[in-house]
Formats: sequence, C-alpha cells, structure tokens
Amino acid sequence: MYQSKCVDCNKGSLPGKVLPAEQEGSWRPHWEGLFTSLQEAVPHEWQVIVLADRGLYARWLWDIIRACGWHPFLRINLGAKARMEGEQTFDWISRWVPAPGTN
Repeated sequence: MYQSKCVDCNKGSLPGKVLPAEQEGSWRPHWEGLFTSLQEAVPHEWQVIVLADRGLYARWLWDIIRACGWHPFLRINLGAKARMEGEQTFDWISRWVPAPGTN
C-alpha cells in the first residue's frame, strides 16, 4: 500500500511524492518542498485553490498555503472548534455550518 499526493493541473496530475504506507516520518517536509517548487512555477496572477480531504489538515499546512498567496479549501470534521476573529472562546463549528440537508 502506498500513500501519495499530487497536483491536479487541468486534465492531468503532477506526482508529488509516493512513499510506502508503512514508512514512518512526517509528510511536512514533502508538502513544504512541493509548495515551494510550485510557488516558483505558478504565475503570480493565477488564482490557486488548494483542496484537501479532512484527513489532511494542519495549521502549518494552512499557513504555508496562505504564504504562497493561495486559497486553502481544507475539509474538516464538524467535531472541530473555532473562534471568530476577535472572540476569546472557541465554539463548535456547527455554530456557523447548517445541518446536513438544510440551507
């Protein structure tokens, strides 16, 4: 079994890194290397949206995507807490997200 990450570019993908699933270690240096390489190659005027499933969320990932000037769209679980800018306490994100099946 392998875990991988890739970059979707229009109709194709660029492989980022493929590692054996059992290999220990952090994905962080691989993601940082990928984003650094892409930032150098992507024209500044492009709007880049970075999509990731809920299994791939970390504050450092959000920060690195924003530092590139891109827009993170990272899926998270409803069991997470957040706070609005300026607020002191965290609250369940369901406060801002409607229940499934509602608008």
